[in-house]
Amino acid sequence: MANASAGTAVPERAKTTKRGRAKATHTDPRGRESRAQVDRSSEMDRGVEDKPYTRPSSLAAPAARTGMKQRWVHVGVDGRWDDKNWARKQREGWSPRASSTVPKNFQVPRIEHGRFAGCIGVEGMVLCEMTLGQAKKRRDYYADQTKRRTTAVDDDIRRVNRVAGAGFGPIKKAERSTVVREVASGNDAGTSDEVDLS
Repeated sequence: MANASAGTAVPERAKTTKRGRAKATHTDPRGRESRAQVDRSSEMDRGVEDKPYTRPSSLAAPAARTGMKQRWVHVGVDGRWDDKNWARKQREGWSPRASSTVPKNFQVPRIEHGRFAGCIGVEGMVLCEMTLGQAKKRRDYYADQTKRRTTAVDDDIRRVNRVAGAGFGPIKKAERSTVVREVASGNDAGTSDEVDLS
């Protein structure tokens, strides 16, 4: 737009949003790069664009130490301790992993104060570990419990089906399988880390 009376050119007003702010433009009228362009080019210089995307997780953990199995254990939130769960996990053989056992190049969330001071933990969870031998005994125990319960259910179904005249016909057991994805740990490729966050 030009001011005819003064004979000088007046620059056009910047387009504004509903709140009266000027809309962001990609280039400055004086030929300078915008802040977004400068930030993007500095990221590319650092090689950020070359890294593959990984989903961020607050429960990222370092690889288990040799001969150990690890998992996250819930110990409480906002100062309310889950003493019942923590006592049960201790009886199973889980113990907190100290942040000093992690290589210097792996950043871990460290608990600074309280009963788990110096351990790896975040958001009411503490990273715990137990020996592979103890973990195998625990796994075998629960596998035996599952087998016993499954056998008991099968025996009950057979017993009920033998009774004639129940009026409902035979009971049939539905067979289903569920696919479970396990994440292999770094040190022992033959075993896997547990996913249960109890």
